[in-house]
This record gives sequence, structure tokens and C-alpha cells, in this order.
Amino acid sequence: MRNSYKEFMEICDYTEKEIQKEMPRVKRFFEKTGLNEEDAKRGKDRLINYYQCGELRGMRMHIGALMKWTVDIVLAKEEGKKTMWNELPQGMNSAYLGAVHFVDSNIVVGSPGLNFFNILGGVFGKLDHMWTWAEENFFTQGVAHCACNFTVAGGRALGAIPPGDLTIMQGIYCDEAPKTGELIEHVFGERVFYINRCQDEYLFEPPGGERQVAYLAGAYELLQQEMSKVAGAEITDEMVKQNLMNYYLVEQAKIKEIEDLRVMSDPQVLRVQAWNLLWIFHVFSPGKPGFEERMEALQVLYDELKGMVDRGEGITEKGAPKIIYAPMLPFVDPEYGKVLEDAGINVCCNEVYSTQVVNVEQSMAFMALPAPMLFASMWLSVPLLYVHTRGDSIVQNYKQLEIDGILLLAHYACRIIGSDMIMVKEFVRKELGPDVPLAVLDYDIYDNRYYNHEQARTRLESFAEMVKSAKQSRAKFAA
Repeated sequence: MRNSYKEFMEICDYTEKEIQKEMPRVKRFFEKTGLNEEDAKRGKDRLINYYQCGELRGMRMHIGALMKWTVDIVLAKEEGKKTMWNELPQGMNSAYLGAVHFVDSNIVVGSPGLNFFNILGGVFGKLDHMWTWAEENFFTQGVAHCACNFTVAGGRALGAIPPGDLTIMQGIYCDEAPKTGELIEHVFGERVFYINRCQDEYLFEPPGGERQVAYLAGAYELLQQEMSKVAGAEITDEMVKQNLMNYYLVEQAKIKEIEDLRVMSDPQVLRVQAWNLLWIFHVFSPGKPGFEERMEALQVLYDELKGMVDRGEGITEKGAPKIIYAPMLPFVDPEYGKVLEDAGINVCCNEVYSTQVVNVEQSMAFMALPAPMLFASMWLSVPLLYVHTRGDSIVQNYKQLEIDGILLLAHYACRIIGSDMIMVKEFVRKELGPDVPLAVLDYDIYDNRYYNHEQARTRLESFAEMVKSAKQSRAKFAA
């Protein structure tokens, strides 16, 4: 008789010993999140079809690490553990919270909403029940609320996300996230810490100016104090910085090596949805907790992909047109990127690729700053926060990497990355001219109910044909 739970755990690289030990916890995770055995079967099939888990052990290891982390999150309170949550849309705060493991390794740290997008959404295709509950009870329907907040609220209400002993919500660029924080603070009684920034920037003040950094650093100083109270011991600057060293100088450097392989490989070796999960998983990683497991998975995957490059193997035909996409493919809808790949497009380059350069010497000097100031500077240097840096990155990537087309995805429910695509398009057109194949598509990173799949497929396939036709014309002209 088929055991779908066991088969799912096997495709997530659980060993036989781990399966025997963890099966009760995994089944309990399924129950608490509204999943069943049929979902386990579908999850295995999606991991093979969209995430290359059939042929790449490195991807199986990553899914396994993410799955174990998510199980720990969901069962944390049942198992008597303290919890510190960093909720969406902020990513890097998880690495700050991870410093608590230097004083108490049993505290569960993470971003429940983000893990749910990748696991419940991308792998299982089943987040609708949480979104629907949140819309019916907390949010007005049909007004482009962010599904980050649907998941944060609905997941708690349905018992899938346990309450945080400390939960971080941020208002650095999203006005709805702190409002959702107030909601869960009031309804679920959580201890919520808010991180904000200087919104009253001067007209010609550079991004990340001294005043902005100082204001944000002050928030992180207070956060460190709150972390210490929850942990029951002082979280020092050195603990935070050591955790960030793991996260920034080691883990992010390794994920950059894999990104370089993706961008340069012809044919393409790693599906865009697999890369999407890898990038988000490591950006949201907590540093010290699970660090060795993540690094081993990265090394195994790198070696496998390098072997494919050396053998000339890949998922696309050699010479397939290459495109830049901005900002990212949907977390919960792996079919979106596969439509382009099946149409013969190498979806190789994210818009911020050229800005993600890890210079060890500069980074070591950076690490000499006090931890709150260091982290504030990291946050305010995020390229997606500023229209001009987004445009510059896209133009630079296009020119340097011999790209054939540009796909701008307008995530209209987002207060920042969904509102500037017309400006980005105008900037790119001005710099690169009218003949560059470029399309702007409305979509939603988090909630696949808010765009029509057939229309999206039609427009993606039309874009693919436009890019291929333009590349063929250039080749004929060059000949």
C-alpha cells in the first residue's frame, strides 16, 4: 500500500531513521496546516516537476531543511518552546533574531508566513483556506490587500502559526504590515515589536543617509533589548555580529556562486522556481540555527550544477534567449516561470543580480560597525527600495550579460515594488531604446487567485515569441 507521507519525506531527503523518528511530527504538521495525504502526493509531484527534486539531491536537501524548519515553527508551542517570529515582508530580520541561539538553542526563530508561501503555497498549492479566512474576518475583500498579511493573520486564526513570544513587524516601506501587527497584537495577544524608518526624507538626501541610518539603528538597539528579555539572557553585539558573519559573509557568498552559474550557464541548469525558493530561503535564513545543514545543501547543489555545466546539460536548449525578470516570480505559483521555460526561454537573471556583489574586504570593514548600525545600513541599501537603482541594475545586466529581453512584473498589491513598474519601464526604454523586447505584466507574488491564469499564460507565451523573434532577427542582421 502506498504511503504518500513517507514518499514525500523521501523526496525531501529525510533518511530512513529520520522518517521513523519524525513521521508523527510531520503528520501533526499536516493536520495543523489543513493538509492531508492527497496533498503529500501532490507535493511530491510538484517537487519533481517544478523544483528538480527528482534529479538534484541538493534541491531535495534544501526542501528537507525548509520542511524541517517549518515543522519546528508549527509545533513550537505544542513542544513547549519559546518563539521569535519575523513576519513578512521584511527578510533579513531573521538573521538578527538568530543570535538568540548563542544563549538558548531551543528558541524557535523564523518567518512563518514566508515558510508557508514556499511550503504550503509553492510545494502543496494550498494556502487558499488561510487567505479566505483572513478576507472574510479581518480584511476587506477585493481591495488588493497583501497576501503576506492574509497568511500572517489567517495562519494564526486557524492554529497553524503559534503565537510569538516576540514578533517583529516593520513599517520600513509597507504601511499595511504594522497595521497587521496591531491586529495580531490585539486579537492574539502577541508581543509585537515594530521597526520603522525616517519617512520624511529630504528632497536630495541620499538613500541610507546618516540621519536615516541613525534612526533605524536606534530601533535595532531596542529590539536587541527585547530579544534579551525574551531569551532570559543578554544578547550582545558580538553575538549578533557573529550570526551576521555566518549569514552575510558565508551563506550569502555561497548562494551568489550558484546564482552566477544560473546567469552564465547555457543551457540553463536550474529552473527559475527552484532558484526562487533557494534565494528566498537563504535571504530569510536565521544565521546560526541550521547553518551547517544549509551550507552542506548549497555545496552539494553547486557541485551538481557545475557538473551539468561541464557536461553541457540543462533544462533549456543551448542558445535559448535569455531574459531579465523583475522583481521575482510568484512564490506560490511554480507554473508561472515554467510556462516561459517550456516556451524555450532561459529565465536566467533577476534584476538585482549586478548589485549582489560580496566584497570580502569591504564586508569585513562593514562588520566593524556596531550591530544595530550595521544592520540598519544593510536594510537601507536594499536595491528594490529605490526606483533609480532598479533601473540602473536592469540596464547594467542587459548590457553586460547579452540579455535578449526584459520582463517587468507589476505586483500590484505591494506598496513599493508594484507601484513603480511604469517608471522603471520608462527609465529602461530611455536607456536601451525602443527595440528591446520588454513586457509589463500585472500579477501577484503571493496570491495566485488575483490574476487570470489563462490570460497570464497567453501573455507569457506571446512575450516568449517576441523575444525569440527579436533574437533571430538580430542573428540574421549580424550574419
